[in-house]
Amino acid sequence: MEFNLAQLEDLRIAVDEASSFTLSHTPGDGKIQVEIGPGEEYLEIILISIPSTDCQGHLAMPASLSRLIMESVVDAVDIKNEEDLCRISLRKKSPFQEVSTI
Repeated sequence: MEFNLAQLEDLRIAVDEASSFTLSHTPGDGKIQVEIGPGEEYLEIILISIPSTDCQGHLAMPASLSRLIMESVVDAVDIKNEEDLCRISLRKKSPFQEVSTI
């Protein structure tokens, strides 16, 4: 998708924060499933886990440091509780979709 080094670093940071956020709400023997899907306009990375407690309570904290970091380095962050699963979706626009303001 021709991301430059800075954009790849942003993705790495977002995945690291999403993983930390997910692991902190997953039982010790739990697993995280990661799905990566390129779209025409963006790259989407989805982390899915089964939480150890009610995930909804943790998702209601929009000002958590992890969430703020994720939102600052990717274009879209979506955190949902779906059928006893926590799902974090990260989207980064393709460099070709970004408009230069220079």
